[in-house]
Amino acid sequence: VVDFTVGPALTLQELFRARWEDVIQANGEMLLRVSQGKSERKVPINELSKRALQSSRQRNPARGLIFRGKSVTSTNISQAFMRACRSAGVDGISFKDLRHTSALWMKQEGVPLETIAQVLGYVNAQTAVRYIQNQNTKLDKAVETLDRVAKRRFSGKRR
Repeated sequence: VVDFTVGPALTLQELFRARWEDVIQANGEMLLRVSQGKSERKVPINELSKRALQSSRQRNPARGLIFRGKSVTSTNISQAFMRACRSAGVDGISFKDLRHTSALWMKQEGVPLETIAQVLGYVNAQTAVRYIQNQNTKLDKAVETLDRVAKRRFSGKRR
């Protein structure tokens, strides 16, 4: 689920509405049709997300929801993600931060803000700027946490 989410920068709602019928293959490219209200966008699917789709396809038929099952709910996925982050020593990160991370990675690789906004489904590029700025602060905190852990491990001190 995480691998599939980061590539197309999906929201949790978009992830759980994604259907096999929304996966489009054309000209050697794979796209996901995402609907938000009356608007629709087609988002390219990267290699990481393609592998996640292939794995999910082995467990689910090729029609209907991509991710389904009794335990596959937005609450369960969010809680599992936060538990995994806490166990890794990274607090204050939620599932929606994956979308922010996607935006930040695109910006770091030189993708124009207008394109990032388009991938995220925003009409206004300034909304994408908010995602990137907020994520910088969270990433800084995460890196600081990793620095503290590394110092303890390499200095022989345990908490």
